[in-house]
Amino acid sequence: MKTEKEILFSQYVEKWCKKTWAGWWKVEVVYYSEHEFLKHEEDASIFTLAICHNNWQYMEAKINVNSDNLEDINNDEIEYTAVHELMHIFLNEMRCEGIEHEERVATMLARSFLLAVEK
Repeated sequence: MKTEKEILFSQYVEKWCKKTWAGWWKVEVVYYSEHEFLKHEEDASIFTLAICHNNWQYMEAKINVNSDNLEDINNDEIEYTAVHELMHIFLNEMRCEGIEHEERVATMLARSFLLAVEK
């Protein structure tokens, strides 16, 4: 059974998929305990909240969420995280070595969408 914050995260993903071109993608959200999340995400730290994996050739994405960390943030931060992870859908195919540039662009796009679209 999902927690209130997991339900909220899923609702924000659905909301922002409809407001962006991510709506054309098949997007799956999977919730893990911190232990399970760190087992699935080798590059994650205990502070990582979510990670988006893309199969951009087939327009499919999976967002893995650390449910334990989700419980520690407020609703605005949950919405921001959902939008940020969705932005990786648009950016993943341009990834070369490393993720630093993509992270900065995802952050900027998420902030831009949140400012540009009324809630």
